[in-house]
Amino acid sequence: MTLTPPLPDPETARAALTETFSRQQETRPHRFMTEFDIDQIAPFVAQLMAQRDAVLAVRGTKASVIMPTRNRGHIMLNAVRSVLNQSHRNLELIIVDDGSTDGTQDMLSEVTDDTRLRVIAGNNGGVSGARNCGLDAATGDVISYLDTDNVWTPDYLRLMMVALEVSGADCAYAAALLRQTDGSVHGYRGEPFNWDHCLTANYVDLNVFCHKRSLYEAEGGFDPVLRRMVDWDLVLRFGRKHRPVYCPFFGCVYSDNPDDNSRVSTSQPYLYHEVVALKNAQGHASAAETIAALNFRVALKMGASLTPQAKALADALADLGHDVRLDTPDSWNTRHVHQDDVVIVLEEAEAFVPHPEQITFAVGLSGEDFHATYPVPKTAARRLAAQMTADVRQGMTTGVYGKSQS
Repeated sequence: MTLTPPLPDPETARAALTETFSRQQETRPHRFMTEFDIDQIAPFVAQLMAQRDAVLAVRGTKASVIMPTRNRGHIMLNAVRSVLNQSHRNLELIIVDDGSTDGTQDMLSEVTDDTRLRVIAGNNGGVSGARNCGLDAATGDVISYLDTDNVWTPDYLRLMMVALEVSGADCAYAAALLRQTDGSVHGYRGEPFNWDHCLTANYVDLNVFCHKRSLYEAEGGFDPVLRRMVDWDLVLRFGRKHRPVYCPFFGCVYSDNPDDNSRVSTSQPYLYHEVVALKNAQGHASAAETIAALNFRVALKMGASLTPQAKALADALADLGHDVRLDTPDSWNTRHVHQDDVVIVLEEAEAFVPHPEQITFAVGLSGEDFHATYPVPKTAARRLAAQMTADVRQGMTTGVYGKSQS
């Protein structure tokens, strides 16, 4: 958004900004909204730009932008250009290539003449590890993040840095506009911060979140155990002691494509949602501590009738503290996938199709869609239940689930 003078009186504008930055979300927030108060954007931007001393001060502030990628070369050029074309020019874009095999470096060749772009190798440690590599390499005073399928609005960085300067906050976030693949507006995201509400459900998008480097140095980076919900965990940890200020303008156009199965949000277990919530509610230092004591919602997919083996396994899992449901074919797919953390597919249910957001084990079956396979349980139900529990916890912590059992 480009504004021309006259700007509002600086003192009047500062008073309005102080009121905006002090707001807290009092009602239940929305991760997805169908309406947004567009009329608040222009006055807010004008109020920021009226703070001339702050605008001048941030010109000398270097921003670091971290963009992790793995086999996303075909889609990331628009995101890269939206960073390099920012009105705030004093920046570095750090692309962390976490083991791409699609020729990502070649696809970036048309922008590599910009010396502000750096491509570094990740450690194949997932999205948390990749972003931590970027944080280690960053030299800027303010850190921001952008994913490969989204784009920033041209003044995003400049406005966020002025907002940090004016508010004195250590972190801040803007609103996001969600577009579908056909270009139509799908919805909006953006409301004032409230830690308790954010613990219930994340509504702060990392693509429009920025923080001072000093905050990272004090609180640490992304939890390397987490392979999903990593942005939510970071916002909760930072926000517990350093409340972020909300900036009501569109900082990002977010590509809302639920059919993209290569995204972390659709290719990793949803169980990480519960892990992050419990970790931050209980104040654990690491997700590993939470996972070690976590019980699961288990769906046991069986055939048309309950067999003694299925009953024995279900009882053994329940004895370990898990919430177990028995599903015959007519109830295999009646619940949303987020309602079951772990799915166990028995041999007579071989027609069941696994979902990538659930941890799926097979008993007496084999196939690449299953995280691990096990022999048919007989008198060994308790041992098998304990092994499955251990394998889930191992997989959630390391990303490597149990191998086929003999």
